[in-house]
Amino acid sequence: MSERTRFGKTSKGEEIDALRIFDTKGNSAVIIEYGASVQSLVIRGPEGPADVVLGYDSVEAYENGTSYMGATLGRVTNRIGNASFRVDGTEYRVTANENGNCLHSGNRGTHFVKWEGSLEGETAVFRYHSPDGEEGFPGNMDTEVRFRLVNGALHVRYTARVDRPCPVNITNHTYFNLAGKGTILGHELRIDADRILEAGPGSIPTGRYLDVTGTPFDFRTAKPIGRDITADDPQLIAAGGYDHNFCLNGSGFREAAELTCRASGLGMRVMTDMPGAQIYTGNYIPEEKGKCGAVYGKNTGVAVETQFYPDTPNKPEFGDITLRPGEEFDSETVFAFYAL
Repeated sequence: MSERTRFGKTSKGEEIDALRIFDTKGNSAVIIEYGASVQSLVIRGPEGPADVVLGYDSVEAYENGTSYMGATLGRVTNRIGNASFRVDGTEYRVTANENGNCLHSGNRGTHFVKWEGSLEGETAVFRYHSPDGEEGFPGNMDTEVRFRLVNGALHVRYTARVDRPCPVNITNHTYFNLAGKGTILGHELRIDADRILEAGPGSIPTGRYLDVTGTPFDFRTAKPIGRDITADDPQLIAAGGYDHNFCLNGSGFREAAELTCRASGLGMRVMTDMPGAQIYTGNYIPEEKGKCGAVYGKNTGVAVETQFYPDTPNKPEFGDITLRPGEEFDSETVFAFYAL
């Protein structure tokens, strides 16, 4: 079963629909056309149904939001240092929207735009055409994101094509709170990562890898998110908490992280084929009204953004994420929920 309803209109008069999908266990997800954003994810747990993601009730709130709530991010998620990069010897200047750097592809990116949504059976499909030169990126890019809900697991599949060489790094910025209220500081988090990237000024990676052993970033054994978040560590102090790329162990499609909440009796496993995960503990979520009268603020959600490493277009040692004509970007991340 799936359904399509009207969610609202943008300030430009664009009609935005919400696509709701279900699984056979009674779980449901709502993704809206604005930003291809996950607006709701209701999971049936031991304490009853709980909406485990942060979101808003109106298009206006999404337009005015500053936290990328639930949004699909591209062309290049995370940060590009000095808002510039080179491809085949040509320099491209992209939108500088954070301290002289480019964050999540600029002011609009793919988060402050309307995607075209459709239902294909139980799958919600969203497509966006980014024209040549948008936010300074070269070439036309066509992106498709497919959301499926199967046995309590949200499958997110990204594909993209370009007609000129361009770096591509797509992810989703959903904030999870498995209790559906309060902060996530008591949630326990496990991350299969031996290293993080050292973040320099402006949260741009320096290129150095830091071993997590003996540091607040060691989540190889599950621990409460809040246990070390205020530790006297320069990386934590600079970011106001966790906002770092964890270099995931292994390769191919594998389990990368696990989040659990004893209060709700729910757990979530994150599986991906990407090399990194940006863990962001909502350090700068403003105090604001969320959906259904909820009040959000600092640490009320945690994002697990599976992706290539930040600033890869300027760090050849991180690999080459240039997508070329005739090639296809193809990546999948799964958020699988279960009862503790």
